[in-house]
Amino acid sequence: MAKYSQEFKLEVVQYYLSSFGKAATGQKFSVDHMDVQKWVTAFEQYGISGLSVKTTKSHYS
Repeated sequence: MAKYSQEFKLEVVQYYLSSFGKAATGQKFSVDHMDVQKWVTAFEQYGISGLSVKTTKSHYS
């Protein structure tokens, strides 16, 4: 399961785009400011689909 949902990421991005900085946004939502930057970049490049939760197939040995 993903650590952050698409809805949560979108909320963080919208807060950031409302003229708040990465650090302030990260503090408000208790996430690293680099995660904020990654999500904003993904949103700007791909829109909401850039924030989709990525799943990988688990391999067990």
